[in-house]
Amino acid sequence: VKPEITVKGPNGEDLPVTVKDNGDGTYSLGFTPTTPGKHNANVKVDGQDVSPNPLVVDVKPNSSAANTTAEG
Repeated sequence: VKPEITVKGPNGEDLPVTVKDNGDGTYSLGFTPTTPGKHNANVKVDGQDVSPNPLVVDVKPNSSAANTTAEG
């Protein structure tokens, strides 16, 4: 079952999210922050929240996306 994910930026704006099926029962999710601050990612599978929900990603000023990963 493909996960549903929404990401809201620190100002409440919705950010585009990519979802990739890894072909092994797992998925990779990605988004590109546009401003520093706390971003809330809400993940659901089959309509059920995935813990922790929301996942809070605190983007620091001058962060480099090339050097940043998160797993969960």
